Amino acid sequence: MSKINLKKIVGMSVVSGKGEKMGVVSDFIIDKKTGKLIAFNLKPSRSQIAKKLPKNKDGTISLPSQIIESLKTTIVMNEKKLKILLLKKRLKS
Repeated sequence: MSKINLKKIVGMSVVSGKGEKMGVVSDFIIDKKTGKLIAFNLKPSRSQIAKKLPKNKDGTISLPSQIIESLKTTIVMNEKKLKILLLKKRLKS
């Protein structure tokens, strides 16, 4: 992943690899030692994929940075890694 000003991430749209809008970034988590993005929280849209993902107590969805496929003006999630995340959620249920 290339370098980006983290201030620009909040408010950025998040879409699946197929272009389905998942929500908007509301917050992020960085590693204090390395300064790398670990995860981000998004305010979910009403899309089917966002409805399937586990929610935090505040209604946001936490997604690990490893499933980001592209981060420019929109964050695009890697479709395969997103499906693995959904599968893990189902196995925990």
